Amino acid sequence: MERVYEVILASTETSVKLTVPFNEETCYTRLQVGDFSAGSTPFLRQSQHGETLMQPLRSLLFVPGNKPTWMEKALQYGADALILDLEDSVPGSDKCSARAHVRQALEHLHDRGPLLTVRINALDTGLAGDDLEAILCPGLAAIVAPKVETPHDVVVYLSGLSHCQQLSACANLVRDRWPGG
Repeated sequence: MERVYEVILASTETSVKLTVPFNEETCYTRLQVGDFSAGSTPFLRQSQHGETLMQPLRSLLFVPGNKPTWMEKALQYGADALILDLEDSVPGSDKCSARAHVRQALEHLHDRGPLLTVRINALDTGLAGDDLEAILCPGLAAIVAPKVETPHDVVVYLSGLSHCQQLSACANLVRDRWPGG
């Protein structure tokens, strides 16, 4: 069984398609880069092989992850999705506490309207892995990866996400088997 991820790199107008084995520890098996210039495959395409197409998001609202009251308040503005930001809008001294605030918002606000996404810190900051580990939970609809410049960056983000998903699955197994431990 495989999962296919398609990521659009807006800065270079290319599409990165990753085919990921479901039960492997490796991040990817094949990397295809397609061109979305004139005359190529259209951005909004027909569904294939029973896949469900994503609905376009008309409005996105960035909310600083270090402002819990703002995250709650942002629900009332009617955006299709909120981007809870751990990157540029959060001062360095607030990065750790912002992760906890964002996790709490994902857990408590996910069923109250817009999709909840999180913009994590860039790879070169050394904070992206901790961001992923802290925010991975059922209320999270998507990760917004900043400053993606190459297909390799996408692979690194997906590898980190896969690793954190495995850690989360292990933690859930331990918690379910030994609730008091």
